[in-house]
Amino acid sequence: MTPYLNQAPSARATSTPMQGRYHCPELRPFTGRPSATQATALPSRRGNRLYHPCGRVTDLAGLPITTTQEPTP
Repeated sequence: MTPYLNQAPSARATSTPMQGRYHCPELRPFTGRPSATQATALPSRRGNRLYHPCGRVTDLAGLPITTTQEPTP
């Protein structure tokens, strides 16, 4: 019989056990920010023209532009 097997220190709790339940909110799936994609419905400005998501091109006043020529910078 080996004497050092019985000499291991016993572990003792240093604090009280946890009370209640922890629901891990940081592990839930990310739902994103509300209304975070509203900017995709707005037109993009390039030069003095507004390019709408539907393909329509207008000037800054909202008047339609019928030419297909790109503005020069």
